[in-house]
Amino acid sequence: MATEIQTRCKVNTISEQTVDTSYQEFIKLVMNSNNYHLQNITPEIAEKSTSLPDEVSKDPADRIIAATSIIKKVPLVTADKNLIKSKSIETIW
Repeated sequence: MATEIQTRCKVNTISEQTVDTSYQEFIKLVMNSNNYHLQNITPEIAEKSTSLPDEVSKDPADRIIAATSIIKKVPLVTADKNLIKSKSIETIW
């Protein structure tokens, strides 16, 4: 989740939209307003990320996100074509 929030902050900065607050304050605002839950990277998630097939992704951040979705048994909302094609992950989009 933190990776996704960080990506969103960068997108807002790059696009015509701007976030008129610090990164930490923005995260707090998002977390409080949208009922998000930050998931720590547990040893189980870390281990799963290293055992996923290469079809998932070679990007370590994507592998951790994918592993989290598998371990927590929740579908992954993504537009990433590699993750969508992977048979290892349930995706929505």
